[in-house]
Amino acid sequence: MQKLNFILEQINASVSLLTFFFLCWCSWYLWEFFAYRGIYSWRTAIVGLPPAIGLAMILYVEKTGSFMTRAAVWVWRLTTGGIEPFTETEKGFLFAGSFLSGVGILLLIRILSRPRFGEWPWIASGIVAYGYVLTSVLIKIM
Repeated sequence: MQKLNFILEQINASVSLLTFFFLCWCSWYLWEFFAYRGIYSWRTAIVGLPPAIGLAMILYVEKTGSFMTRAAVWVWRLTTGGIEPFTETEKGFLFAGSFLSGVGILLLIRILSRPRFGEWPWIASGIVAYGYVLTSVLIKIM
């Protein structure tokens, strides 16, 4: 079991480090673009962006959420060995990170599938994911 945990930690650490450097690069890339264009309002930043910038923003949101969840699990495993329940702070990071990842993935599905398939792929994906979470919560409560 200990060997499995070491391998899991190495995989988690390597992906987290790569995600961190991607977020650093993407922050710089988006900052340079918006500073060059002089875009400072949210409305202008979201509507009418070039496809590459829109994709970079969506990946930034998704990877931020992914990094938050991985970091929360890493801290939990480091501090408790993965035995004790999550603290409220860790739960908050997991929830926020999962929410950001979910929104990012839905937007990614939307931007990639919309030209060919229309709106239904990302809407159907969101409904299935929401339905799964709702069902599992209801089963847990009952």
